[in-house]
Amino acid sequence: MVFSDEIGIRKPDGRIFQLVAKKMKMEPCEIVHIGDNLKADINGAKSAGFKAIHFSSDVGRDKIAEADPKPLVSKSRNLGSLEKEQMKPDKTIISLAMVGKAIEGIETS
Repeated sequence: MVFSDEIGIRKPDGRIFQLVAKKMKMEPCEIVHIGDNLKADINGAKSAGFKAIHFSSDVGRDKIAEADPKPLVSKSRNLGSLEKEQMKPDKTIISLAMVGKAIEGIETS
C-alpha cells in the first residue's frame, strides 16, 4: 500500500501511481485502479497509464464531511476543473461484487 501522507504526493499526481507500479514491479497498463473520485482517482490513474474503474455508489460516503470545505475529503473532491472526457473510466461499478466482471470486460476490450 502507498499512502499519500507518507510520501507527500496526492492523487491525481501521476507520480503516486508510478510509484505503485514500480513497487508492484508492473507496467502501468497492467494495473487497474478502482476509485470513487473521477478527478483524483480516474483522471489520475488514466493519466499515469493505468486502467480505471469508477466505483459509483453512495454507500459508505460521508456526505456531511464532503459538504464541509475544510477537510481533506472535500478538497480532494474539488481538484480543479477537468473536462468529462478527461475523467472517463474504463468501467463503472456500483458494488464491489462487480469488480471481477469489470476487470474481465477491460481485458477483453
